[in-house]
Amino acid sequence: ARGRYVAQFDADLQFRADDLRRLVHALERGEADMVLGSRFTAGSTREMGSTPFLRSLGNHAVSLATSVACGQRLTDVMAGIKAWRREVGDSFRLTSDTFTYEIELPIKALRRGYRVLDIPITTDPRTTGESSVRIWKTGLELARDLVRFRLSPVAPA
Repeated sequence: ARGRYVAQFDADLQFRADDLRRLVHALERGEADMVLGSRFTAGSTREMGSTPFLRSLGNHAVSLATSVACGQRLTDVMAGIKAWRREVGDSFRLTSDTFTYEIELPIKALRRGYRVLDIPITTDPRTTGESSVRIWKTGLELARDLVRFRLSPVAPA
């Protein structure tokens, strides 16, 4: 990435482009170094059918475990909309090549002393296709890697 900011925006059409702009504006205003879109914080809107119950439960569990590991409340680490200052990502090496990068980013950013902020977003129901996240397999990988990301040294990029 060569710009000032890096963003992740899932292509499943569940997230809104205006929300991505809001995340980047929070970075521009200096409110945080990394901003996570959250479907579960005050001010967020989940349209009917956008987040099935079992996935919501899993997201809450993963976010709670990540919060405990980091010492900061994060409400939705698995949302597919995030943005960060390029320097944040440049300061450490990502090691995950699975969905566990979703927790690797904020854990390593917080361990490096960066400010991470949740921003409420709106989630629309999926209109086509299905999620490639396999709940049980991904859940076990997340549990394993949460420990790994929290306990191993944060290697510079």
